[in-house]
Amino acid sequence: MAKEDTVGKWYHFGRWVESLLAASCWLVYRNSDTFRRMGFYFITDAKDLDGHFLFLKNDLEKLSDFVRGKLTSDHKWFEQFFGWCDGKAGELAALEGGHELEIFFKRYTECLSCSLMVEFVDHAMQEYLEALGEKTGVTAAEAMNLMRPYKKTELMEYQDELRGLKEEMIVAFVRNHKWIGTHGFGGEPLNEERVMKEIVLSRGDRDSGQNLKVPAGYEYLVEVGSKLAYYRTYLVEKADRVAYSHWPVIKELAEKQGLSWDDVNLLTHVELIELTKTGELPVGWEKRREGFGVNNINGEVVVVAGDEMRRELRDSMEEIKTEGIEEIKGMTARGGRVKGVVRVVERAADIGKLNEGEILVAPETTPDYVVGMKMAGAIVTNQGGITSHAAIVSRELGVPCVIGTKIATQVLKDGDLVEVDADKGVVKIIKRAGR
Repeated sequence: MAKEDTVGKWYHFGRWVESLLAASCWLVYRNSDTFRRMGFYFITDAKDLDGHFLFLKNDLEKLSDFVRGKLTSDHKWFEQFFGWCDGKAGELAALEGGHELEIFFKRYTECLSCSLMVEFVDHAMQEYLEALGEKTGVTAAEAMNLMRPYKKTELMEYQDELRGLKEEMIVAFVRNHKWIGTHGFGGEPLNEERVMKEIVLSRGDRDSGQNLKVPAGYEYLVEVGSKLAYYRTYLVEKADRVAYSHWPVIKELAEKQGLSWDDVNLLTHVELIELTKTGELPVGWEKRREGFGVNNINGEVVVVAGDEMRRELRDSMEEIKTEGIEEIKGMTARGGRVKGVVRVVERAADIGKLNEGEILVAPETTPDYVVGMKMAGAIVTNQGGITSHAAIVSRELGVPCVIGTKIATQVLKDGDLVEVDADKGVVKIIKRAGR
């Protein structure tokens, strides 16, 4: 298909995962009980190409209409949805430390489908808030700033424990929180050295939002947004924790087949389950080392690799022109004004290159970015919304943060000197690296 036939059809929803194993678990949403039960049948095709998640613009327009209707006339739907999320997370949590991969992946994909739905609702709700703000004078960023997790997530409790942690308790602390730092089937498990580093980096200027005033007419929206913010993190926490408990089973399977951990992440979860039954790998899977993607088109999940993947990515993504841009804008997640040197971290695996006080620039953040977020002078992301990890964690850590710039990782380069005015949601380039 020619490029002009596809560009403009797809909406770039963000860059999430770098593992085919993880991506395949996200992209089976159309077969999940969650999507059928909650009425999201209109979300159809999707692609993950080199980690870039793409959904059809027409589907997202239907999504906006759906969520607007629920916000204005069907409040019971949100009660059912959040109850459903609790149920699916609980079913998955019961498998922690288990050994049956087929059962694990079934419940894991259901939990991720709940998380994906939260992101969809977040996306639609942001559009609703922007339209509403034109009438009320309350900006979407101001409204979103009121929407904090309505109760503590496990990672928030982890930060609380960390602040008062004594040296003699570190070994037990690490054992209880070993999964923190992993995400899906990647990342680095918690260790004593990292805990010591985090204790030193822990900040005390948390922004709880307790004194923020809710504008008249926004009470229900803030209530829903606060629950979305909680469930986005809560669901991913449960998924990551239980996934990590299954790493030993997956590694044992890989060793029997002569595969490395990187090789395992080049398989879909369906292929991995099949491997446990037949001992056979998919034909030509090695080509995925050259780059991979996975598509869900007409309900069929298909892997694309190498040049085919790159061609499809080029033909599906709109080109972003960044030449001459000296200032980028986004939304305030956590206020503050900071000058610093840019460090672009496209993948969580590269978070180690960030130096303390530098400006962390990323597509978006995930739990395996947290150590770097603590070191950062400020955080700037392409993606963002009510429930985004960067928005929630930056307030918890007290780090200035601008989200939703769309183009930060394309415009900013390592070594650029910038001023982040997070109060206004603006990042200004003071001096380009090398000039």
